[in-house]
Amino acid sequence: MNCSNATINNNFFTKVDFPILLYFCNKCLVENVTSIDTYGEIILFYSNNCTIRYINASNMIFGVCLDYKSANNAVRYNEVYNNIAGITVMA
Repeated sequence: MNCSNATINNNFFTKVDFPILLYFCNKCLVENVTSIDTYGEIILFYSNNCTIRYINASNMIFGVCLDYKSANNAVRYNEVYNNIAGITVMA
């Protein structure tokens, strides 16, 4: 929350609520993360200029969600499958 230039990488999550949440963050990097059978998603709220890449997300609600006024984010090179929704952008 409220961070800049943070890096989250090389993590494995299972059976947790919302494995990664970024609130009011700027220029953060999330990469090389595997999230399987979790109850939420990798989600950004009010976060800008962040990069989400090389994510493996399956059996979740959403794989990746850009929510509530997140802008100018890059989501690429991800494997997102067997979720209720894949990569979601909400207003």
